[in-house]
Amino acid sequence: MLPQTERFNVEVEASNEAEIFELQMQQRTARLVRYGIFAAAILLEILFLVFVVISHSNFFQV
Repeated sequence: MLPQTERFNVEVEASNEAEIFELQMQQRTARLVRYGIFAAAILLEILFLVFVVISHSNFFQV
């Protein structure tokens, strides 16, 4: 059985580790969302450019 102060220190340390883990998960999620939005923007731009190139070419005009 730990003395009261040591038990409190262990509980605070465990609580801090849980909060640090939670913050790391939030940062990782935010980073993934940011990269996802960036990738989606690039894909949309590529699709737009392909559409412009095809619509201005003579590909569909027989």
